[in-house]
Amino acid sequence: MSSSVKAAIVLYPDINLLAEQKWLSENPACAGKVVNHNLPDSPASKYLGAPIQTVPSLAKAADPITYLTPGRQLPKFLIAHGKDDCTVPYQGSVAFYDALVRVGGPAAAQLIIEPRAGHYPNFNYTAIKAPATKLLRETIGSG
Repeated sequence: MSSSVKAAIVLYPDINLLAEQKWLSENPACAGKVVNHNLPDSPASKYLGAPIQTVPSLAKAADPITYLTPGRQLPKFLIAHGKDDCTVPYQGSVAFYDALVRVGGPAAAQLIIEPRAGHYPNFNYTAIKAPATKLLRETIGSG
């Protein structure tokens, strides 16, 4: 039996840390609620060890899209995000989905953007139950 990853279920992922502040400011649901992700004490800056904009090479290295190259074996992805997420912008999930489809074809990923849903714990988890169950059954079996 292969030990390779067959499926990935990704909830509100951080994608393209350099673009997150811009994406959050463009989301009408986040007006007046956005914390500056570029500040030294933001979670992403702490993760990188420096303010995001001062370490673009580290930010790029933290972006999973960086590692999507033609010919690379990929698991099937289910990506879910709330459109009203003001912690991590939903546009990153859209960009990740688009990149997965470019590299792996239309069957490589499924994207669910939940309207009026936010970040944990304000995400509609029941919306992903059926697609997640289907993905897992198709990829690893019903066990």
